[in-house]
Amino acid sequence: MKSFFVLVLVFFYSLGFSELFFIYFCPEMIKCRFFVETPYGVYRNASNMEYSHWLGYNKQIKFKINSQGMRSDEEFDYHKTPNTLRVVVLGDSQGMGWDVAVKDFFLTQTKDRLSSYGKKVEFLNFSVSGYGTADELMVLKHDAIQFQPDIVLLVWHFSDLDDNWINSFFTIQDGKLVEKAVNFLAKRNKIQIFCAKVPGYYWVASHSHLWNFCLRLLATASGIVKNFKNVCVPVAQMSEEKNVDIHEKEILSARIIEEMNRVCIEHQSRLCVIDIPYIQPGENRFELPQEKLRDIDVIRPQRLLEELEVKEPHHLTPRENIVIADYLVAYLLKIIDEKEKGK
Repeated sequence: MKSFFVLVLVFFYSLGFSELFFIYFCPEMIKCRFFVETPYGVYRNASNMEYSHWLGYNKQIKFKINSQGMRSDEEFDYHKTPNTLRVVVLGDSQGMGWDVAVKDFFLTQTKDRLSSYGKKVEFLNFSVSGYGTADELMVLKHDAIQFQPDIVLLVWHFSDLDDNWINSFFTIQDGKLVEKAVNFLAKRNKIQIFCAKVPGYYWVASHSHLWNFCLRLLATASGIVKNFKNVCVPVAQMSEEKNVDIHEKEILSARIIEEMNRVCIEHQSRLCVIDIPYIQPGENRFELPQEKLRDIDVIRPQRLLEELEVKEPHHLTPRENIVIADYLVAYLLKIIDEKEKGK
């Protein structure tokens, strides 16, 4: 029995020492995500949460999630606020504003600038890190559209092509989009949701450098295994499959966006897509299959490619958020002007 207690003591001592080592000598980036399951098969942000992302020494990004799972200090009624443009936002971590403070986020900047022009707008941000357009369509149909938005703003990111393909919510049959009877949580994020039921998990995930170091190791190991499997596939076969997949992925994503547009029209809303570019060293371009879409507003911030601060995949910087806000302000002013003239 004594040996057992000694082992327990050594174990916790080692954990404490390791945690202090990371804090003072090798701090980890802490980017926690807290999810809950929805009745319609996707996950969303856990309600009433306050936590921080730590991006190195003394750089803290605070997040506040309201009771409806949105990154917001406000609560929203299903009925629209009078004389206010209501915008529902659907996106992944780019749409959620990762790596930037609320004041630097393009939604906040857009709202503040429109307010200075005497225009009222409210953003209901349903974005969740890791979402693809398929997840966002499910949220729109089962939740977000009930808030009677004037505009549904889809924050498109190049990773959506793969996300929509992997999660298996929808498929194409005879040229039409078909929803599968699949619970996506069976494949992804179920472990995280299970861990959230353990007392103290939220605190550990949002504060412990050791915990986040272990998660990063697991992610790295998973990537190595995936790359090894790709190496084992003959080059000709891999190239052929990749080309076929890209074409099919574009068709699937286009059909999902068209279905989002149909839902918006049915509920007297207007869909607009912000196209966040694909960023790689020496290869920056827009990935949205726009040529496959019809009668849908698309914002392509060309200046973003000219003013990129980081030449590799990253979340939008404060300066890049300003560029997005410039385009979004111009678009929403046009919409508000059309609505006022239509009265």
